[in-house]
Amino acid sequence: MVEQEVVDCLNDIIIIVERKEKKRLYNKEYGKYRRDKEKKKLADKKYQQNHKEQVKINVKKYNQTEKGIKVKRIQNWKNRGVVCNDFDELYNQYCTTAFCDHCGVELTEDKKATPTRKCLDHCHQTGEVRNILCHSCNRKRGQSNF
Repeated sequence: MVEQEVVDCLNDIIIIVERKEKKRLYNKEYGKYRRDKEKKKLADKKYQQNHKEQVKINVKKYNQTEKGIKVKRIQNWKNRGVVCNDFDELYNQYCTTAFCDHCGVELTEDKKATPTRKCLDHCHQTGEVRNILCHSCNRKRGQSNF
């Protein structure tokens, strides 16, 4: 019986030592990650300062890619107060909608505010998305009881 207690005690000690070693290795690795992250951040900042024109060109190229357009549009929605659980799904729905949900006019992707430009209609108080409308219907909804 005493032997079993000694064995149990030794097993407990081994478990404690293993946990401490595991924690030490984790802290060592995490600390290295933190230091490397700070070094990379400083190096990136220095690069951006020394290569301003090239960074501008790269950002412009990225903003013209499919991913860049998506990121920019979703960020714009978030800045305007749109609340959504799945922005990827909302973006896909937005891209595939071809006609206004209210008047049925064919939607366009214009940079200027034309009457048929595609708009994401949302409640400005709750941020909840209501419909994908043409610019004309979206303005009417904002001005009166639609």
